[in-house]
Amino acid sequence: MDYSERLMRRRRATLPDGEGTFRLLRRRRHRSTNGDKDDQPFWIRCASTEDAATGSSVDFAGTDAQVSGPDERAPLIGHRLRHLTAASRWSADPSDLIPPNSGCWRAIEV
Repeated sequence: MDYSERLMRRRRATLPDGEGTFRLLRRRRHRSTNGDKDDQPFWIRCASTEDAATGSSVDFAGTDAQVSGPDERAPLIGHRLRHLTAASRWSADPSDLIPPNSGCWRAIEV
């Protein structure tokens, strides 16, 4: 994990400084036990910053509150952060040489 973290930090330091934003409107489609459909829209918002001086950061401020139902079954650490880390690792290491483990996460502040 320490090795992956060192490689990730080294590779991310070569990326240009910049910011990016992402937003996604999702609908939690859920059929209740009585057969009623309960479509509940919610926003996922994400801002990503790459800065040679301060490092990599991702901010989910502005994301709607947690909704009930199936979307709660994919917790941030176990699911969403894994996708974020994979995308971040691939942008820093397109040749896929950095071992994909939790050491990669250490290089990104969430």
